[in-house]
Amino acid sequence: MANRGNKKDLSDVMKLILMTAIGLFVAIVGYPLLHELGHSLAAVLLGGKVLDFQLLPLPNILCDSTGLSTLFISIIGLSGMALPFLVSVCIRTKGYYLWFAGLILKGINFLSFFISIIAVFMYMGGNPINNEDVTQVISFQAMSPWQVLIAVLLPACICIFAIIKEHPIKQICDFFKV
Repeated sequence: MANRGNKKDLSDVMKLILMTAIGLFVAIVGYPLLHELGHSLAAVLLGGKVLDFQLLPLPNILCDSTGLSTLFISIIGLSGMALPFLVSVCIRTKGYYLWFAGLILKGINFLSFFISIIAVFMYMGGNPINNEDVTQVISFQAMSPWQVLIAVLLPACICIFAIIKEHPIKQICDFFKV
């Protein structure tokens, strides 16, 4: 009988290791890739050019936005958050590990929107966060800080509701048969 307990413990450890690997992959590769792809796709679709695309050591892209309106440049700036958000809330997955990856992506999206909300308030308070996407969007003056705040607050709320709706604690407990 003790042997069964050991097998379950080992199985649970392996599940935790795989979940940790999935979480790290989504955080280190998945979200940054989707974020930079969001900027890149928007730039290309709106008439800009992607001059440089890097994931390592720090994810970033360099766009030539010569001739684009400040509104288009602002859309490109916000598209880095939009693509991972759309992927996380629109794509339904089957299987626990894909669901878990989606959950992690939703959580990172929420964190990204939350940081952007803070950045908007910091900008309005006269202490802008340099190199933050929303700080740059506001500085282009195509959108007011309040418009940008709404643009990031709404998807942040959607992320929270999507996470709550999935009952993650119940899902994880069921997976581990707790």
